[in-house]
Amino acid sequence: MGSNLGRDTLYSGTVGAAAEAALSGYHAVAVSADDHQATHFDVAGQLAVDVMDKVYGKMDPHTVISINVPDLPKEEIKGVKFVPLGQRYYDDKFHLIEDNKYELSGQPADFKDQAEEFDVTAVANHYATITPLQFDFTDYENLETVKKWGFNI
Repeated sequence: MGSNLGRDTLYSGTVGAAAEAALSGYHAVAVSADDHQATHFDVAGQLAVDVMDKVYGKMDPHTVISINVPDLPKEEIKGVKFVPLGQRYYDDKFHLIEDNKYELSGQPADFKDQAEEFDVTAVANHYATITPLQFDFTDYENLETVKKWGFNI
């Protein structure tokens, strides 16, 4: 349910399943429509087929291609953009539902007017997005710094 945009990719079951396939050496695509009750899947499905046709045998299978599509009829989608992951923030609120019990709810913040183009801004502006993902989270720039801290056991 919902999209795999920005930092949400870290929590996504869709991306997680595709990552498992990629880590096992299989080409994988994570495809999502940007709505928790999506009804328009034709563009997402067609993009998934097109991407797999182009990727298979031509790209490292350890790369996952993430596709996100606005939940709109095909004629309202402006095109496809190839963009990096953006930041996705939520307008979260806790609501008291009964004595000492709270519920968290919230919506993603509005990204339409951000100057830089990322997956979250492109989808908010009615574009489908394609983002290649890799899964080495190592911060190589700071690895040597951490080594110098001298932890020993």
